[in-house]
Amino acid sequence: MNLKKRLQLFETLRDEIRGFLISYPNVDENNLFYFRLLNAIEQQSIENKWFIPNFILQSLEAIVEMLDQSGMDQLLSAYPNLNNEYSGKDEKVLVISAGNIPLAAFHDFFSVLISGNRYVGKLSSEDHLLLPVLASRIIELDPYFKDRITFVESINGYKTADGKSALHKVIATGSNNSARYFDYYFSSYPLLLRKNRNSVAILDGEESLDDLLALSKDVFTYFGMGCRSVSKLYIPTGYSISRLIEGLLPGIEAISDHHSYLNNLEYQKTVYLMNSSPFYDAGPFILVENSSLSSPISVLYFEYYEDEDQLLAHLFDHSEHIQAVSTNNLSMRDRINSFQSRWAVPLGRTQVPDILSYPDGVDIIQFCNL
Repeated sequence: MNLKKRLQLFETLRDEIRGFLISYPNVDENNLFYFRLLNAIEQQSIENKWFIPNFILQSLEAIVEMLDQSGMDQLLSAYPNLNNEYSGKDEKVLVISAGNIPLAAFHDFFSVLISGNRYVGKLSSEDHLLLPVLASRIIELDPYFKDRITFVESINGYKTADGKSALHKVIATGSNNSARYFDYYFSSYPLLLRKNRNSVAILDGEESLDDLLALSKDVFTYFGMGCRSVSKLYIPTGYSISRLIEGLLPGIEAISDHHSYLNNLEYQKTVYLMNSSPFYDAGPFILVENSSLSSPISVLYFEYYEDEDQLLAHLFDHSEHIQAVSTNNLSMRDRINSFQSRWAVPLGRTQVPDILSYPDGVDIIQFCNL
């Protein structure tokens, strides 16, 4: 199948997902794809309490936006060698996915298939119902993909590349601890390995309340559990904390009554109080001045800065730990993106990466076709 047909297939999937989102929750259950997707959303939200339906729908909306026409055009422009007759290397790529946010595996799934290769997916037990529904729809739309999409329960048996089950490449996402295991286990394969990362935001004092509300999407979507979730704010010395809280509070309403989230919040408040550690109590979340990049659920770290050049130098020095940078300061955004393309985005956009915003800044399509 040539590239044009592969792109058209994903465009069809995009349009069907969009139709589902428009009609949700009153979807036409005579539409088998809609019916299966609706059931998968309901069941996945039961099995994983952190995957509330609202966040699963947001992940589907992000996929629709990623696959819009401008995204497809960007893809074609970025890979001029992927002409309409290009068939790819036709290799098996094992993708071991994280389960921290809904449909975290989709970008890898798309990139492996669109580059003309075969997808072998090992999904997290925390997020194992949603992507197979999208994959089954791809196969229904074109049976060509029936033997090009495989989901496996275990990675055992995929270490040795021999026979028909041979693998050619591995993409693995996990914790820093699991990364060491993957690095050892798949040492004989070309390996794209992803570890823990967090995202940060830079404020300059010019933000409106609407800007801060947009920032709340970066912070609180998926309960802050994604690598694109902003866990740390850099704010100029003298920045009003009360205004910051005022701007962020409306954006946390969707999760402020979630039982597991509230348990985390209560625990964190108790720890800070018992240790006599200072924090700002914003009600449904707390703000803590801390130099670390990674904050616990319900806690948002912040740090003051005085000099932009020093701040950017600090971020560049720690780039291997940062997935995305959110800021409305155009000058800083341009400087950041000159260091690493597509690294910086406007406030409110970290959770909706475009089609070429690869995790860890590593080009998946190029990796698949080396």
